[in-house]
Amino acid sequence: MTVKLLFLNGVAIIFAVYHHAIYWAITAIFYWNDRFVSNINSQTLLTANPASLFLRITDEIAGVAVPIFLFVSGYFYAFSTNQKPFKQNIQTIYKRLIYLIPPYLLWSTITVLFRILEGNDYTAGKLVRVYLMGEADGPFYYVPLIIKLILLSPLLIRMLNKTPYIILGGSFLLQFLSSIFWYFSTMNLPVPEWLSYFAFLKNGYLASHLFWFVLGMLIFIKRDGLLKVIRRYRFILVSILLFFIILSQL
Repeated sequence: MTVKLLFLNGVAIIFAVYHHAIYWAITAIFYWNDRFVSNINSQTLLTANPASLFLRITDEIAGVAVPIFLFVSGYFYAFSTNQKPFKQNIQTIYKRLIYLIPPYLLWSTITVLFRILEGNDYTAGKLVRVYLMGEADGPFYYVPLIIKLILLSPLLIRMLNKTPYIILGGSFLLQFLSSIFWYFSTMNLPVPEWLSYFAFLKNGYLASHLFWFVLGMLIFIKRDGLLKVIRRYRFILVSILLFFIILSQL
């Protein structure tokens, strides 16, 4: 199982690189089209054709990279913290964070300095948000996100051992509530008044990504029984997965 998850993580790394490559390719097409080697132009991307469909579909598939990272991390942190003494869990967390925090702070600071040279201004409050939320640059959000999940992992594993499906359902509800505002905005629909009470969820990344980490932890806890189900119904599960991938392109 460990080898398969590491392989899955490797695939996610390739997907993440591809996703960001697509982002910069599209940026180049729109802003530096006169220097772009390919015959593709901005109008090509805005119409249905093989090139635009290929970029859209493959980028959509590559977008599963972050959920895979979080799922695999949840599984391995469940392995590291499940039924372990509190002191051992603290040691596990410390060893991981010591490799994450210093380079994150270094590169965030370098990025902020470059932004200042470009003419951007930073208040004290904005700087706090930059470091706590990973807003120095787009992809930086993942580091504080995984740090928060690592810190929560001992608590989450205990809660999952007691009420696994309640915690899983709660994390899914948080993700749903934090993402639903985007759908209303995309479809130009007014946001119902009762949803405004949950607006704070969309301002962070924890609520919108917690589900995948929790799912990975739950898979570890229930791995023996779930593996039997997956082996027995693997073709049905793959078919459902393909269906949703196709549906997401419509």
